[in-house]
Amino acid sequence: MTCQVNMALRRLEAFDESRGAAKQRGRAQRKIFSISTRHEYQRVCARFARWAEDKYNVKWLRDLKPEHAEAYVAELRHKGRSPDYVSKVIAAIQKLSVGMEQMGWCSADSPRLLADERGRHSDPKPQPILPKTPTG
Repeated sequence: MTCQVNMALRRLEAFDESRGAAKQRGRAQRKIFSISTRHEYQRVCARFARWAEDKYNVKWLRDLKPEHAEAYVAELRHKGRSPDYVSKVIAAIQKLSVGMEQMGWCSADSPRLLADERGRHSDPKPQPILPKTPTG
């Protein structure tokens, strides 16, 4: 399924376009503007696709359901992955869903993967402040 992930994300590449200009036109949610972001999303989505194949025997991206993506995110949270990493996974899977739609692998009216989640805006994870130890 890694090849399918690559094909879907390739449809979203807009490396020659300004993200700011795309935001003004309302197209930023449907594009990837950075090569490094594209490569990172490729890795994240390929990992998700392998997980779905192992856990649910999903062989084609078109067979992914929102429940699969929700279970993956829930598992990441249960394992204690950082909120920043989880939000990156959510954003990547949401872009994958858009790419699948643009490839024609799912219809525009079908439910999107992780449509109700917020990617890239994670809840803060408080870190305890330890009291300073007296130095001699």
